[in-house]
Amino acid sequence: MNCQKAKKIDMLLYFKKLGFEPQKKRGNDTWFLSPFRGEKTASFKINTNKNCWYDYGEGCGGTIIDFLQKFHRCTISEALEKLASDTFSFHQQSKINFATKQMPIHKTKKIENRYLIAYLAERKINFEYANQFCLEVHYVFKNNKTHYAIGFKNDLSGFELRNRFFKGCR
Repeated sequence: MNCQKAKKIDMLLYFKKLGFEPQKKRGNDTWFLSPFRGEKTASFKINTNKNCWYDYGEGCGGTIIDFLQKFHRCTISEALEKLASDTFSFHQQSKINFATKQMPIHKTKKIENRYLIAYLAERKINFEYANQFCLEVHYVFKNNKTHYAIGFKNDLSGFELRNRFFKGCR
């Protein structure tokens, strides 16, 4: 992981995956209660256009790297290590969008496929943890064959899909 790659990570998704709940949304800004202090009114925003944050209560902001440095009280290299080892790397990859007609989903279920379980292990993602957020998704692709992948539900009620050979969303 380097600074250039780190800055491409969707900060809003990353922040939500850390467990922070948005309080309101206005245009490109999503507002949260500050992770740096207790408060009742959201003063921390993430701008999705710029992929950066600003905390009005402290008068500071920046990139995802700046956030991790402040949040974990660590160096830049430690922040990059944290991002590199993060178990939710699904959103770090560029996604291919397909129309529903091109990639219908046949079924979803708990992850049981041994190849998907091996893929999780290969990526150093804890199986029990992944099962809390992901599903085994069976879908049809261009060749009219059924494929399977680990699916992470996205904000548009579709899935981010990933297996050893495929990265995409539906």
